[in-house]
Amino acid sequence: MSVDSFEHEELLQLLELLCENRLDRDGVARLEELVLDDVSARRLYLEYISLHGTLYWEAAGGVAEAETRVAIDRQVEETAQRSTRRRPSSVGIGLAVAAALVLAVGLFWWGGESGDGPGLADVDPTTRPEPVAG
Repeated sequence: MSVDSFEHEELLQLLELLCENRLDRDGVARLEELVLDDVSARRLYLEYISLHGTLYWEAAGGVAEAETRVAIDRQVEETAQRSTRRRPSSVGIGLAVAAALVLAVGLFWWGGESGDGPGLADVDPTTRPEPVAG
C-alpha cells in the first residue's frame, strides 16, 4: 500500500467506525479522501467491506439457523402434547356413543309396550259417521 502506516491505521479505524455505524460527517469526509486518493486504499476498503458483509451474513445465518432449530423443537413438543390430549377425548367420544346406544335401546324397549289408554285417535273402521243434512 502506498499510504504510510499512519494513514493505513487511520483508514482501518474509519472502516471500523463505518461498519459499527458510528462514523460522523468528518469521518466520512476523511474516509472518502483516503479512498479516492489511493488505489491501494480503495482495494483495502473493498476487501474490508466485503469481509464485514460476509461475516455479518454468516452471523445472521447462524442466528436464523438456531432460531429454526428452536422453532422446530417447539413444534415437536406441541405435537407430542396434542397427541396426548387426544387420548382422553377419544375416550369421551366412546363413552358418548355407548350412552347413546343405551338410550336408543331403552327408548325402543319402552316404546314397544302397548298402552292400555286411548291412542292419538280411536277409530272404529266398521262404523261410519252419519251424514250431515244440509
